[in-house]
Amino acid sequence: SMMKEIDAHATADRQVVFFSHPLYETAHASASFDTMTKIIAAAQKQGMIVFDDRRGSYDHTYYINSTHPNGKYFSELVRKTTALR
Repeated sequence: SMMKEIDAHATADRQVVFFSHPLYETAHASASFDTMTKIIAAAQKQGMIVFDDRRGSYDHTYYINSTHPNGKYFSELVRKTTALR
């Protein structure tokens, strides 16, 4: 998979981190959400680092609009990745 190819670039000094950013919407069932959940679970099972923030507890201050997170979210993402060290 493409994620495996990207993850192959990880070294002792460089980690590869995947993330699925949040959406500012009401949680609801969907086939695309279920598919992405399976993809994330499979990647994590293979040892890949994946932050799944799709249903995160982020309020409106983390978004530019309903589908695009802003700098506040990305600052939080940097904090989480830095904590991996």
